[in-house]
Amino acid sequence: MPLTVLSHPLGTHVLTHLRDKTTKPALFRTLSYQISLLLALEATRDLATESRHIDTPLERMEARVLARPLAIVPILRAGLGMVQPFQDIFPDVSVGYVGLERDHTTAIARSYYCKLPPL
Repeated sequence: MPLTVLSHPLGTHVLTHLRDKTTKPALFRTLSYQISLLLALEATRDLATESRHIDTPLERMEARVLARPLAIVPILRAGLGMVQPFQDIFPDVSVGYVGLERDHTTAIARSYYCKLPPL
């Protein structure tokens, strides 16, 4: 999977306030939600779609839908705060979890938990 870089003035603004040590916890949570929402939109920009016929209140039409189901896998625990924005824009997304911890001697990450959703 390619690296996605968020290059947006609002993203820079939010990151600045997230990094500021004077930011209060309630504002930090709001800003975390906002940056996660921006990341969700940017990271899903190139998702494959397919054509599907739907019935609207007026007539039948051809529309675009996501070609495959989505899954998000936050890394415990810090990544948990990023789940809600993804669920808000993709309500039927599957969620898995990965737990990683760093060995303080070697600085190498070790997995202690992995539960991936079926797709």
